[in-house]
Formats: sequence, C-alpha cells, structure tokens
Amino acid sequence: MGPGADELVLELIASGAEPDPSTGWMVPVERAVMAALRDHAAVSVEATGAWDTDWQLALDLQTAGARILRIWVCAPLAGDA
Repeated sequence: MGPGADELVLELIASGAEPDPSTGWMVPVERAVMAALRDHAAVSVEATGAWDTDWQLALDLQTAGARILRIWVCAPLAGDA
C-alpha cells in the first residue's frame, strides 16, 4: 500500500503544496486511497471526525464504490473516569 494519510500530507508539505482553503488535504488523500484500493482488498484510513472533510471523505469513498467500515471509539478524558 502507498503512504498513510499523515505521511502523504507530510510529503505534500515538503514538496511545497498547500492545502485547499475549503477542503484541506481531502482531494489528494482521497486519490491516494482510491489508488491503494486498486491494488489492495482493504485500506485503513484514520479520520477522527475533527474536520468536516473527514466525514466528506467517507461519503465520497462510499459513493465511489468503496465499502466503509466505521469504528467509533469513545473514552473519558483523563481524570473523568
């Protein structure tokens, strides 16, 4: 598989690329995921939901035919347990 999303973004920054003002790094990450799916049966993508584009990425990949498995993880903040 190609680089993970974090590694991909670091490579883009190193090459002088700048994020889109409205979609951030979603488009190049989406392209990389779709390219990886051509060669692999499954691809893992971390999307925390901290950005609207995380949700849009999942919707776009699903629309393009990818099967999306969402895993929700919740944990109390330190000291809140």
